[in-house]
Amino acid sequence: ILVEDEAAKLVVQQLIDRHCLPIFNRVLILEVGGAGQVVSLLRRNRSQGFLAPVRHVIAILDGDQAQSGHAREDETYCMPLNTLEGAFEAAYDRPDFEPRLPPVTHASLPAVGRAKALFKQYRRAGLRTDQEIVEVACAPLAADLQSFAEQVLRPFLSMDRGAAHAPWS
Repeated sequence: ILVEDEAAKLVVQQLIDRHCLPIFNRVLILEVGGAGQVVSLLRRNRSQGFLAPVRHVIAILDGDQAQSGHAREDETYCMPLNTLEGAFEAAYDRPDFEPRLPPVTHASLPAVGRAKALFKQYRRAGLRTDQEIVEVACAPLAADLQSFAEQVLRPFLSMDRGAAHAPWS
């Protein structure tokens, strides 16, 4: 499974662990880079087959790519989550969120790119496990993410390639 970055990998892994077990195939989730790089690698595998047979490789993009040309590629799906970092920022900004970063760390976050910086600093501080971070960030979209896992990931992992692209492509 090709994904954009480590944050997307965390979400996909949690969806597999939560909604697709047991799986009997080995799964490798590769962090490739941006959406363009993910789709490029998928295309190169399609023509050269160097990662795995074509039917064994899919791309999962962040939901913020849903309207891009990248999302229209065969075997490419978009999660119903724009980005984990953005979802975590929204959760963190709620007044009842705990535990919080130390005030000096929080104050040093940049205004531009705050979501990524906050996510990175929070993970570095070790205040919650990666699984807990994904859980709290994804809670508002839990039903949509479960549907995505059941309609895209589970069929792919069982090699039942009958999953339709809509509405996730």
